[in-house]
Amino acid sequence: MKPYFLGVHMLGKILDKLRRKPDRQPKKTGPSVPFTGNIQKDEKILRDIFRDCDDVKFRKLSVPAMGNRKALIVFVEGLVNVNALHRDIIGKMLSSRQRPARDVTELVSAGETERDRCARDTSTKILLGKVAIVVDTIPEAVVVESKEWPMRAIEEPLQERLIRGPREGFTEIIQINAALIRRRLPDPNLKIVMTEAGRRSRTKVAILYIEDVCDLNIVNEVKERINALDIDGIMEPGELAELITERTVTPFPLILSTERPDKVMGG
Repeated sequence: MKPYFLGVHMLGKILDKLRRKPDRQPKKTGPSVPFTGNIQKDEKILRDIFRDCDDVKFRKLSVPAMGNRKALIVFVEGLVNVNALHRDIIGKMLSSRQRPARDVTELVSAGETERDRCARDTSTKILLGKVAIVVDTIPEAVVVESKEWPMRAIEEPLQERLIRGPREGFTEIIQINAALIRRRLPDPNLKIVMTEAGRRSRTKVAILYIEDVCDLNIVNEVKERINALDIDGIMEPGELAELITERTVTPFPLILSTERPDKVMGG
């Protein structure tokens, strides 16, 4: 009888451990490194951050429209649209025909720009395919949208083929996947909340829900669990699902995984 009771005791301890919620602590962030307004110092800050990153390119130039002030352009080779970079950013800044400007945003032709005073925030955006412009005497960076991600075409999922119905499947680009869902449900109640997971990978995660249908308490719980993850990186969806799923012993599936937008809409 003793082995039996010992086995029951050990099984109880194992089940109790599985039922416990993982300890969710706030994300740890690196120290803030502000820009100084000195182009040499700011370049050194960025070069230190991108040490041994040969795919990160630095381009120095003078801006005639800003009194030949020195400027630094930083981008990742292969993640930006090179033609747009030279035409809309570098070409505009080098042009001597531009009227005098006080700010670099008056010169570049870009659909979306933002400003950063923290070099680490800027470095993250550079690694996501944006272009950073640092100008001498200005203690901030202007970040310009100029992405050109390498990607494959939208194809039918090999593991979920249908005889009839849509032939579209998700890709590796989260914006395209969100658009595939949005196109099928052009309803403003369909909310798409973008966030990140992973201290190093900064993996983009989209939380989609229909506001007037979903239990918002559950939605908020999902957001909190993702934001509380303390992990270096997330490389695939199954890993994220495992980390945020309640550790409860149950014969029923808790997560549905699919590569088909129409199956998501049907759920």
